[in-house]
Amino acid sequence: MRKFLAFVLLGISFAHGQSIEELKSAIQKKKDSIAQIEKRVNGLQKDLDSVIKIEKHDSIYQWEKGAFGTLGTSFSGFNNWLAQKIPSNRSSNIGFSFNLYANKKNDKYFLRNSAKINLNWVKIDDRDNPNDIADYQQTNDIFNASSLFGIKYNKTIAGSFFTEFRSTLINNFNNPGYLDSGFGITLTPYKNFVVVIHPINGNFVFQKNDSDFASSLGAKYAVEFSTKWMGIQTKSSFSAFQSYKNRFLSNLNFSSSLNYSLWKTLGIGLDFGFRSNRQEVLNYFKKVLNDEEATLESVGNRIQSYWTFGLSYALSK
Repeated sequence: MRKFLAFVLLGISFAHGQSIEELKSAIQKKKDSIAQIEKRVNGLQKDLDSVIKIEKHDSIYQWEKGAFGTLGTSFSGFNNWLAQKIPSNRSSNIGFSFNLYANKKNDKYFLRNSAKINLNWVKIDDRDNPNDIADYQQTNDIFNASSLFGIKYNKTIAGSFFTEFRSTLINNFNNPGYLDSGFGITLTPYKNFVVVIHPINGNFVFQKNDSDFASSLGAKYAVEFSTKWMGIQTKSSFSAFQSYKNRFLSNLNFSSSLNYSLWKTLGIGLDFGFRSNRQEVLNYFKKVLNDEEATLESVGNRIQSYWTFGLSYALSK
């Protein structure tokens, strides 16, 4: 009996010792698995940190860039069409507009750059008059470039510095030319909607050999809106300068582009705009109409406008 009890106790002790060894082995295996999992997690964390670093870099240094415009053209020919003033003629009209933008923003500041070009040529060839001018005559020549830099106070208000240059591009570049530069605040209540209010702004006018144009200090206001919806891309901008020196030295400019995509980047587009500038009206009266008695007060205000309709294109990045 004693031998039997001793045998049983020995068996229990052996089994107990064996279970302890098995548990220690299982614990070691779990530790090895946990170490492998931690190694994988550390690797994933490094990958995540790299992605976050790249995204932060892109948010600071990457630009949002794009370009779109409209090309309008028409050609016609008449032979002995006696109901009109020039019975036999060939005519053509070629015009295009080009809009370019490059924007960058992050949580602290933003930078918005844009440029616009609009050119148009018309040709009428009177085949019955060998002395007529049959070359293309330029009828529209617009160049506008602006840059807005802002430091954000919060999501919708920023202290800003704005510069805008307007002139012709081919004929009489910078003659006259208008440079606005000033600072104030910029509001961005919605995406792609910007309102500029600058109570301190200098309007500098450049003109060769002429004293009819004058620079002055005043306030600058600007509004810009752009959107894409159902294949339609629009961009509109309005700017106005209010002179503190003389209200007749004030001016305003508006332009808008509307493009509808038909196939990929091609479609149809409409580009139009208008502006008001008494200094240009006075220059026209004196240089073209030879009215030397004309003044800013007497010439009145004439709204200048243009439009171009035709094929459109769009490029963005």
